[in-house]
Amino acid sequence: MKLTDEVAKALQNCVEGLGSIAELSRRTGVRIELLSRYLDRQTKSIEQDTWGQLYPLIKPYLNSPNSQSTMPKVIGSPARMHHDMVSLNCDEKILLDAFAALSPENQQKFLAEVLKQAEAELAAKRSSM
Repeated sequence: MKLTDEVAKALQNCVEGLGSIAELSRRTGVRIELLSRYLDRQTKSIEQDTWGQLYPLIKPYLNSPNSQSTMPKVIGSPARMHHDMVSLNCDEKILLDAFAALSPENQQKFLAEVLKQAEAELAAKRSSM
């Protein structure tokens, strides 16, 4: 993905909307150092995986000439509260968000089902050794 002026401006406006580059990094899992390079235009492109992580948050800031003044600041608790978001891939982040949307009862049912399936797969691997 080419790092255009529009994308760089959208990134800057997103950082301002979130309050800091650290918050954008935390929410997307993209390293602060890499975000800084994009903001300072020290690179000409964004890797596709990285773009996939950034796009959902900067999308509202794209194609809007006055986006800085029309986009509200993010208020309240962060969308994701995981201790190590940087090391998670996109699918793991989606799973965390989907899990958080479940009721506590359904979370417990889901966890029990996943643990049961994982134990069955582990037992199958052990028996095949």
